[in-house]
Amino acid sequence: MLKKIGFKSVPFLLALACCLPVAPQQASAQTADRSLGDIAREMRAKQRSEIQITAEDAKDIFASLDEILNFASKDTGFPKRGPVKRKLVGRAQVDAHIAEELSKEGKADPLGRSELVLKKLGLLPADFGLKKFLMQATGQSLAGYYDTRDKTMYLMNWVPLESQRPVMSHELTHALQDQNYDLSKFEKHESSSAESPGGASMSVSGTDADEHDIATSAVIEGQAMVVFVDYGLRSADVTLASSTDAQDIASNILASYDLPVKFHNAPRVLTENTMFPYHQGLAFEIELLRKGGKTKAFAGPFAHLPSNTHQILHPDAYLAKAATPSVKVPDLRPILGKGYEPFDSGMVGEFDTCIMAREFGRENDLFTVAAHWDGGGYVAVRRAGVPTEKLTTADIALLYVSRWKNAKAAKRFVDIYKTALTRRFAISGEQTQDNTECFDGEVCKTPLWSSKLITNEGVDYLEILPHNTVMIAQGFDEAAVSQLRQLILSPAAGELNTANMHELSLSLYESPAFRAFQEQVFEDVRQNVLAAISDWSKSAAAIR
Repeated sequence: MLKKIGFKSVPFLLALACCLPVAPQQASAQTADRSLGDIAREMRAKQRSEIQITAEDAKDIFASLDEILNFASKDTGFPKRGPVKRKLVGRAQVDAHIAEELSKEGKADPLGRSELVLKKLGLLPADFGLKKFLMQATGQSLAGYYDTRDKTMYLMNWVPLESQRPVMSHELTHALQDQNYDLSKFEKHESSSAESPGGASMSVSGTDADEHDIATSAVIEGQAMVVFVDYGLRSADVTLASSTDAQDIASNILASYDLPVKFHNAPRVLTENTMFPYHQGLAFEIELLRKGGKTKAFAGPFAHLPSNTHQILHPDAYLAKAATPSVKVPDLRPILGKGYEPFDSGMVGEFDTCIMAREFGRENDLFTVAAHWDGGGYVAVRRAGVPTEKLTTADIALLYVSRWKNAKAAKRFVDIYKTALTRRFAISGEQTQDNTECFDGEVCKTPLWSSKLITNEGVDYLEILPHNTVMIAQGFDEAAVSQLRQLILSPAAGELNTANMHELSLSLYESPAFRAFQEQVFEDVRQNVLAAISDWSKSAAAIR
């Protein structure tokens, strides 16, 4: 299993410059006497020498910090338990901080496991280098952050005060959360590698808490987004808690936002995940404000944390404390034997399903398919004896079991998944069977419907089983698939269907490089949010 998401550093704006190449004609003129490396070093030295804020100016910044802390405390209802330490830092210190965070990518390889499984499901292109893309998209500049390790708000000495105030409104909300609820409790903990004995299982057991922590991150960031928006609305003398119009405008801002051009070529699974804690977190908090006011939106979630992203996407389910749909995948070890080793397992949740529907389906599939998701889990195994550094998707076998609220949604999801596979693999043949003699609800020995796809990496089985259950098996032989099917159809497998798993695509959050990419994209979103809020505030103030 992947390690839990952490909050050791809770940066709001990792405003990272994309490393774009210099056009050839420009490069030839610029490098007549100097190399590109020389030019880059000179530019970095010049940037670091252009300090806009002096130590004297820092007094104004620190005074603003206290004012904004008071604003955040009043806005959230979180009492101040003490002063927040603050420190003005330069680029060299920030660069060192980011370098330290990114260096963690080499100590573990969460991306390697995620990349192979995402490719196996078709969510990443076969030739896409995930780690290379993220590292190339990551620069080293930061626009202010609160660090839970030393309880300090770090401010940048090259960023003008007016630009830092909105940053502080967001980050000081994290400081108040930390003072009242200790964010270190939500930090990631070391977990066993999937390649260590006992570090992973060939089953989905329903005991992993990663999904719980990811939902918690949406609460933490969503609350900070509310304060960020309210700080921008202060000239109109309204807040999200006091104005339904403001709630509507805030809900629409992120939903309608188009990613910057430089990120348009990023796979959807990356761009959708970058926005999850901010967009869905804000929407979740706005709904709680509507249903119960400040207490319900701020103190409430810390007293009763949402258990998974399904509850973030459906605040009514969270408020009703409704059980979340889930699927138990039986232990595959007795069937597969010594030829396979555990690789990864978890949940393919409603959020993952939404991504698939947007990427491979039709516009209305979000409503006809994703909205009818009723649980899903996966187990990925690797062929024994293949060195880790040489693993490819051909060495990974995957069992994915999902349930749906009706037969139509189950069949449509199979069609969407098959579309993903045809884009991912070269298909040389297909055998489809519609078993009309076996009625749904009976104990069938054969699927109600099946498709056997012959690909360049083996044979993939897509099957619809009774009770609107979909089984997808990739990379297994036919004998193993037959045994897997009987396991899933057994009454015992149907009874054990409670799980709070880490969602597949959200496992990306384990990577420092992904989190840096996420906040780089959100820097552009921040500018859009501020502009929209400013326009609305001016209009509202004019009407008043």
